[in-house]
Formats: sequence, C-alpha cells, structure tokens
Amino acid sequence: MYRENCYSCRYTGMHRNGDLLLADWYRDRSAPEIKFQDHSVNSIFVCSDSGEAFLEHLVKNGYIQVFERPLSEALKIQRTLHKPTERSPLRDQFLSIYKETKDFDKSIRRACRGLIRKKKINHYLKVSYIKCIAVKLFNLGE
Repeated sequence: MYRENCYSCRYTGMHRNGDLLLADWYRDRSAPEIKFQDHSVNSIFVCSDSGEAFLEHLVKNGYIQVFERPLSEALKIQRTLHKPTERSPLRDQFLSIYKETKDFDKSIRRACRGLIRKKKINHYLKVSYIKCIAVKLFNLGE
C-alpha cells in the first residue's frame, strides 16, 4: 500500500532532479539472462553528468559491479518509470477496516478475502489438473 500522493506522483518518468535513480531490479523474462547472484541487485539510472561520474567512481574503485542493460527493458517492466502507481480498488476497503480494528493483519485478510480465495482456488485447480493428467498418462486410476 502506498501513500495517497503516490497515485498522482509528479516524479515518475526519467527526467528527475537527482543525479542517480535507484530502483528494484526486475528481470524481463524475454531478455537475455545475466549471470550473477540474485541477491543485492538493483537498477541504477543515471540522470546527470554528476551521477555518471559518481557511478564511474564506484565501479572503478570496486564498490559495485555494473551490467549495462537497455533502458527499454526497464521501461517495459517498471511501470512507475513512466506513470504513477495504480491505486488498488481494495485500498479504501482496507483503510476503512483498519480504522475500525487498528489491526493490520486482520484488516488485510478481511479486505483481500476474495482475492486470497481466488488465488487458492486457482492453485487448487492447477494442482488438480496436473494430478488428472498424471493419472491419464501413467494409468494410475486402474
């Protein structure tokens, strides 16, 4: 859940006031794979000459490793680089329940009950389908 102002953020986009933009890194499954350990991986976007100089300093002195990727790859995966976060239709429901209960866990479970149920049903259907195929393939039902 985000603060209300995140849904109309004026800082989305690549034109920023800062020198560097740090973000979570998400791999585009259609892009070529990069070989590195998946922990401690972030995206760094250079927004100014000062940012570029600082990043080069970090790389040159061995503080970080950099694997350059096309900007289009990040824009495809990270929507907040070109538009604000979308407001969840469950947000107001959660806040209303939370105001009443003051219990985060209880509020999130009640607000997302339908979503959680749907995910459990979908998981069950996938497992059942796989079991059905296994029975047919291996004649387990006989």
